Amino acid sequence: MAYQKIDRNNIRHYKITVLGDRKLPSVTTILGLLSKPALIAWSANVGVDYIKENLIDKILKGEVSLEELKEIDTSEIVRQAKKYHKEKKEQAANIGSKVHHAIQKFLVAKDGEQVEVDEDIKKPFYAFLDWFESNKVEPIPEFIEYTVWSEEGYAGTEDLVAYVNGKLYLIDFKTSKAIYPEMVMQIAAYFYAFKERVPFLEPEVGGILRLDKETGFPEFNEYEVAELEINQKKFLYLVKYWHLDKEKE
Repeated sequence: MAYQKIDRNNIRHYKITVLGDRKLPSVTTILGLLSKPALIAWSANVGVDYIKENLIDKILKGEVSLEELKEIDTSEIVRQAKKYHKEKKEQAANIGSKVHHAIQKFLVAKDGEQVEVDEDIKKPFYAFLDWFESNKVEPIPEFIEYTVWSEEGYAGTEDLVAYVNGKLYLIDFKTSKAIYPEMVMQIAAYFYAFKERVPFLEPEVGGILRLDKETGFPEFNEYEVAELEINQKKFLYLVKYWHLDKEKE
């Protein structure tokens, strides 16, 4: 499929050649409409941690005297704390991208070819290897990191289509701390867009493989068609809202 990714202001579109260069929003762009309570709580905690590390801990450890404390610009520390979550989010996204890239290299590597990984992604990458070696996984090479689009008005890139223990899965990799509800909507969106674009190969089930950055252990959740259908319906309401909202601009 001929397409081009376009990223502007943290919003991703896919320009689809066969649709006359029509720009379709990415699945993650659509899901950005949702409120994510866990993300809000995480952002607040990150800000508190910044203040703790850069002020409170130094005071408790005696690293800052009373005279020095008077000279500290606490308003600047608070200002930095307010935006620290953006830096941490970028770091997490960078790790996620590196993990995806390393997995892709591993999946297409020739026999005996080694994949070198940086220290900061060893745990999630080894989590993937643990899952891969604990199951009979047969990837379909042409559908690794494969971009799909839907007549419903969205596009995206799924991570892997593979037979796992004899069953055909469409799988998404995550390096998050948990599997959140919007992630199930994401895998459903990919699942049905893939069925539109590749009708001769129908995945039986969707899967989310979470690769824990702290423990190095994998968590694999599978989603049957009935659950994917429900989540696709939810997602399509968001797609309609997104396009209706953009018509006003």
